[in-house]
Amino acid sequence: SGTVKCISLKDGREVWSRDFGGKIFSTPAVSGKVLVFGCTDGNIYAVRTSDGSEIWRYRTEKSVLASPMIMDGIVYIGGSDHAFRALDVKTGKAVWTYSGVEGHMISTAYVDKDRVVFGTWGRKLYSLDPETGREQWVWTVNKGSRMYSPAHCVPVCGSGRIFVAVPDRRIYAIDASSGHE
Repeated sequence: SGTVKCISLKDGREVWSRDFGGKIFSTPAVSGKVLVFGCTDGNIYAVRTSDGSEIWRYRTEKSVLASPMIMDGIVYIGGSDHAFRALDVKTGKAVWTYSGVEGHMISTAYVDKDRVVFGTWGRKLYSLDPETGREQWVWTVNKGSRMYSPAHCVPVCGSGRIFVAVPDRRIYAIDASSGHE
């Protein structure tokens, strides 16, 4: 509906509600008193958790359906405009933009101090350096159809591997350093 609502954990009452210019499919992320989410109006928004007032907005070329991840004051989020971004959570200014994304992104990236990993509808899983946005590796699903893309997944990391499930009903283990399956 394009509405964000804040509900009290104590009694379930609505604390505040705010309408935006498009639908919201993005699950928000919170850092301190800042709530961040993407919107189909092509903006990434940051609002105050206390009252929903806008702190900043970052304009992209197309819808932002993906959900943000926040680590160490940086918002990591992909969009439908073939770009993945790192934004300063306080100001909304771009720290870096990676423009080489094939397909659009709709889920949440995995982020740690060594990598940002996300999948797209282009049958690709990307690993970027979280500080610079430099591409570390790209893994491609070995299936002919984009319907097997790792787009609607949340990658996880353990034992030096990235684990991702795609619609072929398999979980893939990918070396976190090299991108080899």
